[in-house]
Amino acid sequence: MSYEREYAAFMEHQQKGRSRESLRRLQEGHGYLEQLFLQQVWWPAVGSFEHLYAEYEVSGLVQGFRFLDFAYLRPPYRLCFELDGFGSHAKDLNRWQFADQLQRQNHLIFEDWKVFRFALDDVKEKPQRCQLFIQQLLGKYYGSLLTAPHFSQKERQLAQFFVHLGQEVTPSSAATFLQTSRDHTRRILSSLRAKGIIVPLKGKQRIRAYILNPDNSRVRLD
Repeated sequence: MSYEREYAAFMEHQQKGRSRESLRRLQEGHGYLEQLFLQQVWWPAVGSFEHLYAEYEVSGLVQGFRFLDFAYLRPPYRLCFELDGFGSHAKDLNRWQFADQLQRQNHLIFEDWKVFRFALDDVKEKPQRCQLFIQQLLGKYYGSLLTAPHFSQKERQLAQFFVHLGQEVTPSSAATFLQTSRDHTRRILSSLRAKGIIVPLKGKQRIRAYILNPDNSRVRLD
């Protein structure tokens, strides 16, 4: 899959249904650091923008609504990802605005958001460390499948597709998702089957679809 194409589709989807302040915040707030995070951290680690929202508006907090850099909304959890450049925020804040930022984070946590912060230097200079953390984080909350070191990138992406879809997957739909040839896709499916991640649908003489292995304790369909 092409990052540039998927990113363009992601941003187009983010703009739908937005207006006024929400649309302005997306257009102006989604800048260099946010784009760098998606390209160097999120996409290599996850391979999908599903469940992810940029400049996500949260209402009901003290002093009205706020915007999060990124929200990952996948039941049963709500994850918040905030990005910070060294000194870029503090130098523009007075002491009351600084205190307000801390209160904002406190209220998010109080409302059962799980808040995680990334520094510009780590995103730019140590993206692999950030990628590993994202994989470990999603593995902790949604199953350890994504952190398995013996999976290739395509295997991880396809296994994640099974987890997200939560139902049978045909070789044709898998090939469309991965944007690879049917033969290559079947090899990836065979590898996931050999590793015990997926199994053919029962009662099929010829394999026309696969499902997640219900006996595989490493995979949870939350």
